Formats: sequence, C-alpha cells, structure tokens
Amino acid sequence: ILNGRAKIKACNLANTAPGDATCQAEVEGITASTGRPALYGGATDTDSSGRLNYLQIRYPGAFFNGVAGDDLNGLTLAGVGSGTLIDNVQIHNSGDDGVEIFGGTVNMKHLIITGALDDSLDCDAGWTGKAQFLIVRQTGSTGTPDGLVECSNLNGSTTVATTIQTRPTISNFTMIAVAA
Repeated sequence: ILNGRAKIKACNLANTAPGDATCQAEVEGITASTGRPALYGGATDTDSSGRLNYLQIRYPGAFFNGVAGDDLNGLTLAGVGSGTLIDNVQIHNSGDDGVEIFGGTVNMKHLIITGALDDSLDCDAGWTGKAQFLIVRQTGSTGTPDGLVECSNLNGSTTVATTIQTRPTISNFTMIAVAA
C-alpha cells in the first residue's frame, strides 16, 4: 500500500471539498473498522510516494475477517501523485485486485498483472493518471474471469460538488481473459 497526498474525490468528511488539503479517506485494508486507520489524499498532485521499479509482487492480496474494506490488493495506490515512479512492476496471483488506484495522479509504465482473483486493474475516487505498456492475463476464481478493468467514480461522504472525476488514460496494452 502506497498512500500519498494527491487530490482524491472520495473525502471521508461530509462538506469537505475534493481536492482540498483536508480531503482525505481511509485506505482499504487499514481502516478504523479494522483498528488500523491510515489516511490518504490532499491537494498536491505532484506528490511523490517514492519509486517502485523492477519489482515482482507475488501471491499478495487477501480478504480479512469479512469486514467491508478490510482487504488487500496486490498493489494499492491511494492518493499517489505524479512524482511517484511506477515502472517495470509485475503483480502475480493476487488474492484480490491486481492493482487498485484510489484517486491521485500516479502514472505507471511497463506493468504486468497475471492471475488476479478479482479485477486486474481497478480505479476509482478520481484517478487521472496514465497506465502505458500493460500486459494483463486475468483468470477468475470461479471458472470465469472477473473484470480485466473496473473503474468507478466514488464520492465517499462528501456532499460538495466537484470536477474531480475518474478518467485515466490507458494505452499500449494487451489484456487476455481466460476461464480457469
């Protein structure tokens, strides 16, 4: 899990403006309901959460205790900004999503996602970054593939109108769905 301070759409406090420095949310897998809250989000689109390059993440991801939001993806990017480098990364056999992105502006290149049990690439909460040069091989846990890509536009608890929308740019990709 990488948490950053870039803009998100899903503020955890009502009447908080998305894109404001006070607009934050709890990241999946580390929420108050699980006793381990961790916040992400803010107003710095160029925020850096460091770099991940030439990395394999194998057999990650899991659902815990049946509590909503208490699950871990292969790689979770929450409010991560464009100053973060994600390049030449493989996620293999995740027990949940391969990569899930919650808002932010992070860009990724040379990404391989194989065998995720849920969606291979999942994005929401206002992610506006780019993903280029992807290879995805999706196999489902029940004999049929789940989603290769699932993107939504979650609002969280905020009641303030916003122009922040989930609209990533995904280019130069090969995605294959294979029944298990």
